[in-house]
Amino acid sequence: MEFVEDRKYAEQLLNEAAISNPGTWVQHSINVARAAEYIAIDLLKARYEIDPNIAYTSGLLHDIGQLMVGRKFLHTYRYN
Repeated sequence: MEFVEDRKYAEQLLNEAAISNPGTWVQHSINVARAAEYIAIDLLKARYEIDPNIAYTSGLLHDIGQLMVGRKFLHTYRYN
């Protein structure tokens, strides 16, 4: 499995998704990213093998796939 490790790239992806689908989910994703990073840092201190940067970017992007699938689904079944 590949992870987006670059924070700037992850933030760029989030911003692009937010432009096409604005909403409260954007701030929610930022909050999840911060929480995931803090949890990962605590786990790292407890000697678990975890990368806080991957935790952050995963939290930041966790809803983007859901939005893309939803948009494709809605587009497929749009009534004209």
